[in-house]
Amino acid sequence: KEIAESTPEQLRTLIESSQKTAAADATAEDILKEAKNQVWYQKQLTYRRAIDKFLENGEGEKARRLLKSESDSPQKTEALEYLSTKQANKAISEGKSDEVEKLIADAETVSSKIKLMVDLAISFEKKDSDEYKKAADDMMNDASNLVNNFPESRDDADDILKVASGFAYVEPKRAFDYLNNLIYMANDLLTAQALLAKYNKRSSMFRDGEVIFTQIFNNSYASYGESLGKLAEHDLKKTESLSGQFQRQDIQIFTKMILAQSVLKKKIGLEGNRQFIVSPGF
Repeated sequence: KEIAESTPEQLRTLIESSQKTAAADATAEDILKEAKNQVWYQKQLTYRRAIDKFLENGEGEKARRLLKSESDSPQKTEALEYLSTKQANKAISEGKSDEVEKLIADAETVSSKIKLMVDLAISFEKKDSDEYKKAADDMMNDASNLVNNFPESRDDADDILKVASGFAYVEPKRAFDYLNNLIYMANDLLTAQALLAKYNKRSSMFRDGEVIFTQIFNNSYASYGESLGKLAEHDLKKTESLSGQFQRQDIQIFTKMILAQSVLKKKIGLEGNRQFIVSPGF
């Protein structure tokens, strides 16, 4: 819509901005400055490209300082979360949990804080010792206290899914509790969206009354297949039963495909395909 409503001059500026950020000699600062000239989806990618360059140069905190000076926008918030996640992943791989805890304390949003806490809890769980097991339990309990158990937005649902993915490693029984509630809500939302799609021929979620799976593939739930595999390791039958809780047959089939892929990846090292999980419909 932004592009369609742009003037020729604005389109020219947009094209020139894209060329500047793609230039081989563009610095991280150059790329970051061009974000203001771009439409929202380009701005998100440009912020990420700049952050990656800053991190390559060991200038993560400089990136954070410059980003915070930018005008507030959803893309800026997402960029700060992306930066924190990249820094946390590096710190976790190096065993620097104190750095991750500082990132958690300084997180810009509750969603970002939850994600960092879940990532750290999973890393503790993988160390396989009583001391770290307790640390993982404590961290997941803190994360679960931050979620809205009665989600009112996609962000709320995403937070619940993050916590469920963490419990899949730390305490699988609690993960099932979260997923059961989320599926119950998803049924209502999918029913409502399907009805609305009947009167909106340009709907991106449904076509001829059926879910367009490519829309599900490309959403923010694409990274939870491994967590589903962990639940299957704990209780395959109960994990399989999750798909039966969806009211729509197309979603049931899709979730079974996800589970099959997750199990095969674990059993035979299946690689080369992305992991998917169904969106709760926001």
